[in-house]
Amino acid sequence: MTPTVNSLLLLVVRKRKPFIARFPRDSFTRIHKAPSLKSSNNHRYFQSQVLIDSKLVNEFASKNVNLARTALKTPKLNLDKISKCTDTIDTTSLDEYLQWRGWESKHIQHEMTNALLSHALTFPLTLAYHANHFLQHDKNHSSHSHSHSHSQSVTNVNLCCVGSRAEANLPDEYWREFLIATNCFHFDPSRSSQRIQSIHWTIDCIGPEISSHLKTRHIHIIKDEDSKSEARTQCVPHSTLTLNYHRGLLHHHVLDLYKSDKGNVNDILQKWNGFMLFNPGIGHPHLESSWKPTVEFMLKTKQRILTTAHSEVDSERDWKVWKRGLVGRMQGEDEDGSVRTGMVGYETNPFASTMSFEDQFPTQDGAIRVSPNYSICKF
Repeated sequence: MTPTVNSLLLLVVRKRKPFIARFPRDSFTRIHKAPSLKSSNNHRYFQSQVLIDSKLVNEFASKNVNLARTALKTPKLNLDKISKCTDTIDTTSLDEYLQWRGWESKHIQHEMTNALLSHALTFPLTLAYHANHFLQHDKNHSSHSHSHSHSQSVTNVNLCCVGSRAEANLPDEYWREFLIATNCFHFDPSRSSQRIQSIHWTIDCIGPEISSHLKTRHIHIIKDEDSKSEARTQCVPHSTLTLNYHRGLLHHHVLDLYKSDKGNVNDILQKWNGFMLFNPGIGHPHLESSWKPTVEFMLKTKQRILTTAHSEVDSERDWKVWKRGLVGRMQGEDEDGSVRTGMVGYETNPFASTMSFEDQFPTQDGAIRVSPNYSICKF
C-alpha cells in the first residue's frame, strides 16, 4: 500500500498515531509561544516562536476537508527553476520555499493551512536542508558506479531512518519534495555540465511501528517517464530515492543481518552511510533503556548521525546520552582526518512543524508542549 495525499489528510484529521509523532492528549491555548534556539558566540539559547495547537488545526481540517486537501496537494515542478533557487529564495524559510515551489499564497498565508504544510513537509525538508552532512562525509565512504555515458557518475547514499514512524507514512509526493529541496538548497552554480554527478538516495526505514503493508518505493523527481532524459536531468543530480521498510528494532535487524550474512561484521558496520532519527527521545526516562543497544550500534559504526528533538527539554535529555557515547569522537575528527563540525549540541530547525502537541510520555515533572523536529543535532 502506497500512502497518498488523501491518506495524509486522513492521518491528520483522524489523529492517528502513525502520523502524529507525539500524539496530543489535550488542548492548551490556540496559539502559544514556544522557545526556539538561536546561536550567539558559539552558544545557543532559546527565543520565542509561534506554534499552533494541533487540536485546532485538526478541527479546521475536519471542517474544511476540501480546502485542506487542496492546500496539501503539491504543485507541478519546473526543473528550470532549480538552478536559480539559491539565488532567489531564503533557503531557511518555509514560506519562501512554498512560494518558490508554487503553492498558492492564500495557503501560505493562512495560519491553519500553513501549519498543515509545515507538519507534512517537516521530515523531507529537514533532511534536505542538512543533506550535505552526509554528502561531505560520503566523498570517501559512499558507493559509486558509472553509467555507460562518460559524462555521468553515480553516487549511492544509503541512510537508515531509525525508529521510523510518521515519516514512513508520507506519500510519494512529499518524499519527492526531499529530492526537489535537496537540489534547491545545495545547488552549485559552478558545477560543470560536462560531468554530471547523479546521486541516488536509499533510506531504510526501521522501527517497531512500521506498517506491514508498506512496500519498497522508488521515487523520481520527474514523474513523466517520457521526460526522463539526460538532457532534462543535468541540473538535478538528486533525482531518485528508494524507500525500504523493516518492522522492528534496529539492533534486532542488525542481528538478523549478522546471522544471514555469515558474520561479516565489517560489511554490516558499513551498510549505511549515516543514520537519521526524528524525535527519538533516546534520553527520555521511559525510553532510554530500550534505545541503548541501538544507540551503541550506531556510534560503533562511526558514521554520521542527524537527529531531532521535539522540545528544549527533549534536546537536553537526548544530548546527555549522545555526549556519553561520543567521548571518543568529541575531538572533532572523522576517520579520514577531516574536521568534524556540529559537535556542540542542538540548534534551531527552520523546517520544524509549527503544530504543537502535549508530550505522549510525560514525566514526574508533568506534561510539556512539543513540536516535531523542533531542534536538530548532527555529528
